[in-house]
Amino acid sequence: MAAKPVWLIVAGDTLLGKEIREVAEELRLPVRIEVAASGEGDRVLTVEDDEAGVMEPLTKETLAGAEVVLLAGDAASQQRALALLASLGGLPVVVDLSGASEDLPNARLRAPLLDGTGTFEKGTVWVVPHAAALVLARCLAALHAASMVRSAVAVVLEPASAEGNRGVNELQQQTISLLSFQSMPKEVYDAQVSFNLLPRFGDDAKASLLRSSEQMERHLVSLLGPRNVPAPSVRVVHAPVFHGYSVQLWVDFESRADARQVEDVLRASGFDVRGASVEPPSNLSVAGQSGVAVGEVAVDRNRPTAVWMWLAADNLRTVADNALLIAGLAVKGQ
Repeated sequence: MAAKPVWLIVAGDTLLGKEIREVAEELRLPVRIEVAASGEGDRVLTVEDDEAGVMEPLTKETLAGAEVVLLAGDAASQQRALALLASLGGLPVVVDLSGASEDLPNARLRAPLLDGTGTFEKGTVWVVPHAAALVLARCLAALHAASMVRSAVAVVLEPASAEGNRGVNELQQQTISLLSFQSMPKEVYDAQVSFNLLPRFGDDAKASLLRSSEQMERHLVSLLGPRNVPAPSVRVVHAPVFHGYSVQLWVDFESRADARQVEDVLRASGFDVRGASVEPPSNLSVAGQSGVAVGEVAVDRNRPTAVWMWLAADNLRTVADNALLIAGLAVKGQ
């Protein structure tokens, strides 16, 4: 029996790295998933489900022979991985889950759910779009195809997991500290993010809502531009939750809006549309779920050509789903 092809996750100890493994197991992909740490030093000890494990360091040996390399770490780990791959001579299928490599000359943004199978050139780094940008692009593209969209405005509530393990850990630590009346750690956000909504963080924060907003807007322009869909105006707000994007979206059409028609269009496009008799979507209800949930669709009382709607999607699952879809299509297309 032939050996299964190897798909290697770089920075497998990150939230995205763990999500990729979980989704791959659920899909029962006919591949062997291996993981590597983000650094080139010693092996990394891990503990998952109360079981200890060892993650190999990032070296030529761990990269050699991989059919697909999934980059789930930060910019530094991605640079190391790409440099090592280049020294091996030629790139396998490389998928960037964080967008850290999007400025490279050979990097291409790819969203198969929007642009289909397409072509996959060798030597390209395929970048998964920002999770919220992909959610908004899918929604607006579907609505525009059915009824011309004139403009849109989105308020995006960003979870702590957008900053990876460090964001989740600090939110957790701040919450525990507040409830026990102790001083709060502020290394990542330089502000109180627990039990708090914020339009920006402190001056010394490592996290940045502006940086997230700019990446989201870049990806929206790239995804919607070829379809002549106007990109929405976006404002990103920190939400004191661990996982899941929630979006308040306002869409203005060229003609009079109909909430039922909007629901029908989105349902036909694969969205989980929840009517008035169903509990509205939330970041909790979509946790661990694929796809996008939509609810509270209503015509704007002050503008009959516009509708409000509420969207929710698991940010980690959205990125992992699209990364594996890109990888599978790229392997077939090369």
